[in-house]
Amino acid sequence: MKLHHIGIVTTQAEKSINIYSKMGYRKTVDVLDHYQNNRIVMLDRGDGLILELVIPLDESSSVYNFPDGYHHLCYELEPGEDLDQAFRKLRIGKIFTKPITAPALAYRKVVFACLLTGSFIEFIMSKEGNKEDEECDNG
Repeated sequence: MKLHHIGIVTTQAEKSINIYSKMGYRKTVDVLDHYQNNRIVMLDRGDGLILELVIPLDESSSVYNFPDGYHHLCYELEPGEDLDQAFRKLRIGKIFTKPITAPALAYRKVVFACLLTGSFIEFIMSKEGNKEDEECDNG
Protein backbone atom coordinates (compact mmCIF):
# COMPACT_ATOMS: atom_id res chain seq x y z
CA MET A 1 0.00 0.00 0.00
CA LYS A 2 1.18 3.51 -0.71
CA LEU A 3 0.25 6.93 0.61
CA HIS A 4 -2.26 8.57 -1.72
CA HIS A 5 -3.28 11.80 0.04
CA ILE A 6 -3.74 13.70 3.28
CA GLY A 7 -7.30 14.67 4.17
CA ILE A 8 -7.91 18.11 5.69
CA VAL A 9 -11.29 19.33 6.95
CA THR A 10 -12.05 22.97 6.31
CA THR A 11 -15.11 25.17 6.61
CA GLN A 12 -13.27 27.92 4.72
CA ALA A 13 -12.98 26.37 1.26
CA GLU A 14 -11.92 29.33 -0.85
CA LYS A 15 -9.50 30.65 1.78
CA SER A 16 -7.91 27.19 2.07
CA ILE A 17 -7.66 26.76 -1.71
CA ASN A 18 -6.02 30.19 -1.96
CA ILE A 19 -3.50 29.41 0.79
CA TYR A 20 -2.48 26.07 -0.74
CA SER A 21 -2.33 27.65 -4.22
CA LYS A 22 0.27 30.08 -2.87
CA MET A 23 2.23 27.03 -1.70
CA GLY A 24 2.30 25.65 -5.26
CA TYR A 25 -0.77 23.40 -5.21
CA ARG A 26 -3.31 23.42 -8.03
CA LYS A 27 -6.88 22.20 -7.95
CA THR A 28 -7.27 18.93 -9.86
CA VAL A 29 -10.70 17.79 -8.64
CA ASP A 30 -13.67 19.72 -7.26
CA VAL A 31 -16.76 17.55 -6.73
CA LEU A 32 -19.79 17.24 -4.52
CA ASP A 33 -19.80 13.95 -2.64
CA HIS A 34 -23.45 13.30 -1.88
CA TYR A 35 -22.58 9.95 -0.27
CA GLN A 36 -20.92 11.78 2.64
CA ASN A 37 -22.43 15.26 2.09
CA ASN A 38 -19.12 16.99 1.49
CA ARG A 39 -17.48 19.07 -1.20
CA ILE A 40 -14.13 17.47 -2.05
CA VAL A 41 -11.27 19.47 -3.54
CA MET A 42 -8.10 17.63 -4.48
CA LEU A 43 -4.92 19.72 -4.64
CA ASP A 44 -1.66 18.59 -6.22
CA ARG A 45 1.69 20.27 -6.74
CA GLY A 46 3.28 17.47 -8.73
CA ASP A 47 5.63 16.16 -6.06
CA GLY A 48 3.54 13.14 -5.11
CA LEU A 49 1.81 14.72 -2.12
CA ILE A 50 -1.90 15.28 -2.75
CA LEU A 51 -4.10 17.20 -0.33
CA GLU A 52 -7.81 16.52 -0.07
CA LEU A 53 -9.90 19.36 1.30
CA VAL A 54 -13.09 18.01 2.86
CA ILE A 55 -15.72 20.74 3.11
CA PRO A 56 -18.97 19.87 4.94
CA LEU A 57 -22.09 20.75 2.95
CA ASP A 58 -24.53 20.72 5.85
CA GLU A 59 -25.28 19.16 9.23
CA SER A 60 -25.53 15.67 7.69
CA SER A 61 -21.88 15.82 6.55
CA SER A 62 -19.61 13.02 7.71
CA VAL A 63 -17.24 15.70 9.10
CA TYR A 64 -19.76 18.30 10.27
CA ASN A 65 -18.60 18.24 13.92
CA PHE A 66 -14.95 17.67 13.11
CA PRO A 67 -12.65 20.67 13.75
CA ASP A 68 -10.81 22.29 10.84
CA GLY A 69 -7.41 20.72 10.21
CA TYR A 70 -5.86 17.30 9.68
CA HIS A 71 -8.43 14.51 9.33
CA HIS A 72 -6.81 11.41 7.81
CA LEU A 73 -4.05 9.75 5.82
CA CYS A 74 -5.23 7.81 2.80
CA TYR A 75 -3.50 4.71 1.49
CA GLU A 76 -4.13 3.06 -1.86
CA LEU A 77 -4.08 -0.70 -1.95
CA GLU A 78 -1.89 -2.15 -4.68
CA PRO A 79 -3.36 -4.55 -7.27
CA GLY A 80 -3.67 -7.96 -5.65
CA GLU A 81 -3.37 -6.53 -2.12
CA ASP A 82 -6.42 -6.94 0.08
CA LEU A 83 -7.53 -5.28 3.26
CA ASP A 84 -6.92 -8.40 5.35
CA GLN A 85 -3.23 -8.41 4.45
CA ALA A 86 -2.84 -4.65 4.49
CA PHE A 87 -4.57 -3.78 7.74
CA ARG A 88 -6.79 -6.20 9.64
CA LYS A 89 -4.10 -8.76 10.44
CA LEU A 90 -1.87 -6.03 11.90
CA ARG A 91 -4.39 -5.44 14.71
CA ILE A 92 -3.53 -1.74 14.90
CA GLY A 93 -7.07 -0.41 14.66
CA LYS A 94 -10.64 -1.01 13.54
CA ILE A 95 -12.41 -0.44 10.26
CA PHE A 96 -15.58 1.51 10.99
CA THR A 97 -17.26 1.93 7.59
CA LYS A 98 -18.56 -0.32 4.89
CA PRO A 99 -17.12 0.42 1.43
CA ILE A 100 -18.15 3.94 0.39
CA THR A 101 -18.19 5.27 -3.16
CA ALA A 102 -15.75 8.16 -3.57
CA PRO A 103 -16.65 10.52 -6.46
CA ALA A 104 -13.36 12.43 -6.06
CA LEU A 105 -11.45 9.19 -6.64
CA ALA A 106 -13.12 8.18 -9.91
CA TYR A 107 -15.96 6.49 -7.96
CA ARG A 108 -13.65 3.88 -6.46
CA LYS A 109 -14.60 2.36 -3.11
CA VAL A 110 -12.97 3.46 0.13
CA VAL A 111 -13.19 2.40 3.76
CA PHE A 112 -12.21 4.31 6.88
CA ALA A 113 -10.45 2.95 9.93
CA CYS A 114 -9.46 4.29 13.32
CA LEU A 115 -6.00 3.43 14.61
CA LEU A 116 -5.46 2.47 18.24
CA THR A 117 -4.05 6.00 18.71
CA GLY A 118 -7.37 7.55 17.61
CA SER A 119 -6.11 8.78 14.21
CA PHE A 120 -8.20 8.07 11.11
CA ILE A 121 -6.94 6.41 7.96
CA GLU A 122 -8.70 5.75 4.68
CA PHE A 123 -8.04 2.92 2.26
CA ILE A 124 -8.73 3.14 -1.47
CA MET A 125 -9.72 -0.34 -2.53
CA SER A 126 -7.89 -2.02 -5.39
CA LYS A 127 -9.18 -1.26 -8.88
CA GLU A 128 -9.50 -5.02 -9.34
CA GLY A 129 -12.56 -4.93 -7.08
CA ASN A 130 -12.21 -8.45 -5.73
CA LYS A 131 -13.11 -7.32 -2.21
CA GLU A 132 -14.70 -3.93 -2.89
CA ASP A 133 -18.25 -5.00 -2.28
CA GLU A 134 -17.60 -7.14 0.78
CA GLU A 135 -18.96 -5.78 4.00
CA CYS A 136 -16.14 -4.55 6.19
CA ASP A 137 -16.20 -5.69 9.78
CA ASN A 138 -14.30 -4.81 12.88
CA GLY A 139 -12.09 -7.90 12.76
